Amino acid sequence: MKVKSIIVIISLIISGFINAQKIQNSDSIHLKEIIVYGVKGGDAKSGYRNDNIQLGLLGEVKLIDAPYSVHVISSKLIENTGSHTLGDALRTNPTASIPQTPSNDGRGLSEVSIRGFDPTYMQNGMILNTYIPMPVEDVERIEIFNGFSSFFNGFQNLGGTVNFVTKQPTRIPIVAFSLGQYKGGIDYIHADLGGSIDLNKRLTYRFNAYTEDGTSFVENSKQRNTNFYGALSYQIVKKTYLKSNFSHHDFNMQGQQTLFIIDPTKGINVPDANQFDARKLYGQPWTYTKGSQDRVEVSLESKINNIFSFRSAYSYTDISRKNNGVTSTFTDNDGNYKQSYSDGNQSSAYINNFYAFMDANFLTWKIKHDLSFGYMENDFIQQNNPKSLKNIALKHSNSSNAPSSIFNIFSPTYVAMPDTFALTPQTQKLQQSIKSGIVSDRIKINRFFMVFAGVNYSEYSYKNFNTETGIITADFTQKNFTPNVAVTFKPDSLVSGYASYMQGVVAGGFTTTPFAKNVNEVLDPSVSDQYEVGAKARLWNMDFTASLFNINKINEYLDPRDSVYKQDGREVHRGLEFTAKGKVFKGLTFVGGLTLLDAKITKAADNPAIEGKMPANVPTTQVSTYLEYDIPGMDGLNVSLGANYSSKRACDATNINFLPDYTIFDAGLRYQTDILRHNLTLNFNVSNLTNKTYWATYKPKGTVGMGLGAPRLMSLSLKYEL
Repeated sequence: MKVKSIIVIISLIISGFINAQKIQNSDSIHLKEIIVYGVKGGDAKSGYRNDNIQLGLLGEVKLIDAPYSVHVISSKLIENTGSHTLGDALRTNPTASIPQTPSNDGRGLSEVSIRGFDPTYMQNGMILNTYIPMPVEDVERIEIFNGFSSFFNGFQNLGGTVNFVTKQPTRIPIVAFSLGQYKGGIDYIHADLGGSIDLNKRLTYRFNAYTEDGTSFVENSKQRNTNFYGALSYQIVKKTYLKSNFSHHDFNMQGQQTLFIIDPTKGINVPDANQFDARKLYGQPWTYTKGSQDRVEVSLESKINNIFSFRSAYSYTDISRKNNGVTSTFTDNDGNYKQSYSDGNQSSAYINNFYAFMDANFLTWKIKHDLSFGYMENDFIQQNNPKSLKNIALKHSNSSNAPSSIFNIFSPTYVAMPDTFALTPQTQKLQQSIKSGIVSDRIKINRFFMVFAGVNYSEYSYKNFNTETGIITADFTQKNFTPNVAVTFKPDSLVSGYASYMQGVVAGGFTTTPFAKNVNEVLDPSVSDQYEVGAKARLWNMDFTASLFNINKINEYLDPRDSVYKQDGREVHRGLEFTAKGKVFKGLTFVGGLTLLDAKITKAADNPAIEGKMPANVPTTQVSTYLEYDIPGMDGLNVSLGANYSSKRACDATNINFLPDYTIFDAGLRYQTDILRHNLTLNFNVSNLTNKTYWATYKPKGTVGMGLGAPRLMSLSLKYEL
């Protein structure tokens, strides 16, 4: 581990013990209650249920009143399931799948799929652009908005949003330290501190420090990760708060697993996953991803009077990444493949986010209005070194000491890293801007009916050019109105039903696959529609949600006939989502549900062969269950069992090849006790309990390929709260 990381954490531990001593000497502080500004709930005692959610422009609303399919994963559920990545954290949510291989990959965010589409990632309600995996140790909760979110955020992906809500300052002191190991051999230390700085508790804080270092379960693979996070909140006057947070994140991974490419036009099929060993490195041990991210955020919230409220925030993010990698293409059905090397561009980016909203609560006659209007903007500037090595064939010496470009899965071969190049100035520049003006009104007609209506006017601009040569590869601007209307029927305070229509505007996609003729070329933006009906209920200490949806969007795919990434036809996704969360009875918690999805390509004029076919990597069925049971007569001891099922998924646009379905089981054991009047938690988790070897994903765009799932892995942690 880095020395400076250890020094910082030791300093936090010392300050934590000092803070804890102050707590023990105070008679006026009750440790059992923790007051956090924002959404409450989500602990194990409540069955990991949350009452509210931050819903973009609408601010904080009750989950049962939101006319959309929305879900919350609390920090306690993340912690108790032994999760350290976004993919791990989403295992208990059946409405989100993880197309990106969970094995050993250093790309940015786990590429989540919701309703068969990519979502937009956000942090504290502002668009999140990152090149490296996001930490979850400084997260208070993860909010998932299923389906279109263009109304709330402008030009965005159609899968919805995944919003990381970071830990907030607290008035009541928090002093907690954790250490453990996960992913086969990665050791970590985590400190979490919070409390008041002044006696009047107007200035509060939250600090987190996390560092990890070790070897992954994949042979010849190492990982180092450091994250520091701090937050302050100051009450300027009554009901007016000035808040800020900052973070620094370093990530370094070496020895990345490869993705495997199959070509159905050459009669090559998906190989049996049982021929592989998920602990073997089929890539090369010198492949790596290293990057860093610095972020600062400032916000102002004020309740001006009984009618008006104001909220505004600004964030600045500075990120950089350098990586390389190999891809493997099967040449036959006997396990032989060719391997190619790409040395990625040195990339850096600067992101500015801003929003300002005014809220007004008032009555017209006896009808209540919650009116909101405002402006939001996201500016993304990326600079690359345009020189890179792409698709360089790797060779090794075969048994006859002759050069060979053929590798085999039964005896993976490692070769020396090819010569790279001296870095040149970052002259390739990408500028992207999303600007939105939004107005909405939540109208409560009576105790039974609520209508939500609004419109978002967005402008999306994109430009990619070389600052040295002046060559422009893309330059366009598109403007669009995005309407949204929803009706909620609430016959009881604990039951609601809703119907909604939303239009979505999304930027065109692109592929980074080296063999595509139009690699990195951005396609045109498009407009899509979504209809949804749903129901929610809070019954018997359980939260239930169900929704039916229909999404119609333009189809984008890599055409194997001409190796061009293109738009042709429409993707129509119809589906059902059902989730349940809470206490089945005292001592038994259930979290889970299912998604049924019927996704088809229609109106394919250019390539009739894909008409009626399933989009690549979209499962028709997803099921997840997580059970947690308190052992009777053994206070503080509980066991957990989880299961995740995914149906088969197409590997190509014409549905020649499919990844088989799979079911993965997890288990856990947690023990909580008091030592010297302080809480101690031991947590032991096992993922992929049966050590199943399976294909976890087929990645249909970007870096195309199939990825192996992780083998059986154990994690162990100890947490002490002072």
